[in-house]
Amino acid sequence: MKPLAVQPWPQMRELNVRVGNNGILRVGSNGYSVPSGLKGKRVIVRIYEWQIEVWYANQHIENLPRVPGANHYRINYRHVIDSLLRKPGGFRNYRHREDLFPQEVFRQTWEALNQRLPPRKADMAYLRILKQAAAGLETDVAQALSMLLADQDQNHWDEKTILELTQATAIPCAIPSLCAHPINLSIYDQLLPSEASHVLA
Repeated sequence: MKPLAVQPWPQMRELNVRVGNNGILRVGSNGYSVPSGLKGKRVIVRIYEWQIEVWYANQHIENLPRVPGANHYRINYRHVIDSLLRKPGGFRNYRHREDLFPQEVFRQTWEALNQRLPPRKADMAYLRILKQAAAGLETDVAQALSMLLADQDQNHWDEKTILELTQATAIPCAIPSLCAHPINLSIYDQLLPSEASHVLA
């Protein structure tokens, strides 16, 4: 029998892909959201086993976990929040709305807003809260939302309340003062006799 000529599996594949006007990049049968500034532009996509890299104008833009299977989407709310704020009426019918609830408390927040506010105001308030999470720390916003939802007496909160809570709990980090200590190299001379005796032995 002839020996099998097996070529090593390539570490990655590289594709030249155009980003759609909706900000979604199609790789194979799956879709990925990318920063809104890339809409309509051609990017280089490097496909690895577990992730894909997005490059534009020789600049590394984003690392995205590779989605298994087919006809699936991975939407990062940070990529689409600005577009949704410009057209808040599209939030309710947004095809990938489930991806706009990064944690369960965000879904509970929208449901609470939706119960006591008109639809447009509820959507706008939630999108502004999501914008705060995208611009700052998602964990801080999630913690503030949990506090408000747990307080049954708080029935009139909105995105401004969340902003006040996150700003109140933000503790500025003090820059530590560093002083340069003089370096004494003479301590290394003490090692020379012991090293010499070890070599002679």
